[in-house]
Amino acid sequence: MDLFLTQLTACCHALDYECSLDGKGAFIIGCPSCEGAGKYRKLTITLPKGEAPGTLHCKQCSWTASGEPWAMAKEIKAAIKPKRAAEVGLWKVSEILRYVEDPTTQIWQGGVLCQAERTALIGAPGCGKSRLAMQSAICTILGREFLGWKTNAPGKPWLFLQTENSARRLHLDLTRMLRHLSNELGKADLQLLEESLHIFSIEADPTGTMFFDVGSADRERIGNLIERINPAVVVIDPVRDITTGDLNKDADMTTACQSINELVRRGNPLRTPLLVHHGRTGSMEASRVWGDDAASFGRNSKVMYGWLRSQINVAPAGVEHADTIILGCGKNSNGPKWDPFAAKLDPQTMLYHRDEEFDIEQWSEKMAAGGVRKRKRSATVEQVVEVLQGAGGTLRGGRDSNTGLVARVMERLRIGRPAAELAVADAVASGNIIKGG
Repeated sequence: MDLFLTQLTACCHALDYECSLDGKGAFIIGCPSCEGAGKYRKLTITLPKGEAPGTLHCKQCSWTASGEPWAMAKEIKAAIKPKRAAEVGLWKVSEILRYVEDPTTQIWQGGVLCQAERTALIGAPGCGKSRLAMQSAICTILGREFLGWKTNAPGKPWLFLQTENSARRLHLDLTRMLRHLSNELGKADLQLLEESLHIFSIEADPTGTMFFDVGSADRERIGNLIERINPAVVVIDPVRDITTGDLNKDADMTTACQSINELVRRGNPLRTPLLVHHGRTGSMEASRVWGDDAASFGRNSKVMYGWLRSQINVAPAGVEHADTIILGCGKNSNGPKWDPFAAKLDPQTMLYHRDEEFDIEQWSEKMAAGGVRKRKRSATVEQVVEVLQGAGGTLRGGRDSNTGLVARVMERLRIGRPAAELAVADAVASGNIIKGG
């Protein structure tokens, strides 16, 4: 018996067909009749008294094979239906004409973020893209508007594959976001976030890396994670960290895009990748967040722009507008181009809100001209009066002398001479202080 099974195993292997023995007289192999179930069956071998030939039969069905080991192996092989390649998806014209869009395929209204479509948040490092992505996930899971865009995928899971933000940063942001929202949310909403929001932890992960490159050790474990969680949206933050290639080169960027598409869609072609990608820096580049040059906002924009279906450009508003970002439409293949707008971060809640009063046109002109290099410090008339009162109400030596009011304003308010002179002149002109003789 053992010799026959060993020979049969060797013959099957020679015919490039997987099989094994379980050590209890059973032959483990895909039964040709049961293979549709995608399971392996234990086929029992029955030998007549004496030497082979024998009979191999499946207890689950009536399939049998008999003969010498080599003849039996060939019989098994002949009975196995060759695996067919995956069918190519085709639509007939009539099917396309009958198609009715499911409104939930537009995760954010207007085609900004759509099911199975590639979307990116692109902006300079440190401008708030990661925080914006987290806010978008929370709003979408809870079925709330995100910066004025209606969302259509409540309760759908999101997976963040991110390598830049530590547990400390995530804790600070989420604590403030949810503390603010908890006044409006019930226990069911908080539980929904607990079940639907999954975040890759660089501290908890044994490697802290997430390379998508073919052949990398990370690729399979990341793919398995995506399949296990089966998220509706996979956030990749940043794109730079999913490859060892040079994303400034077209070939490497193309390969990275293909890897994202393959891995994110594994097991579910309707999964949506939302990428966080670095854009250009500087005031003049920030002014291109919208308009004719918006397409070239991202790093290696030629390849990335052609591959994406939706591109959301994000730029800091500059030193004069702390905590404000500008969002512009770089591309929207599934809807109309949307108008640029400003969003201001509330430091207490770490949530962005639209700033409808912000003058986008004026801001764009100023940034295109070079922006404001440094915020100029200035003083008000009231501050000048307070400095004079703090000195007893009188300063000798003339308002322009080093021992006079200008010098005291410079010292107390820590501003430059031009700003101090202007503030003192305004105070004199307004009559709030009197220049003595």
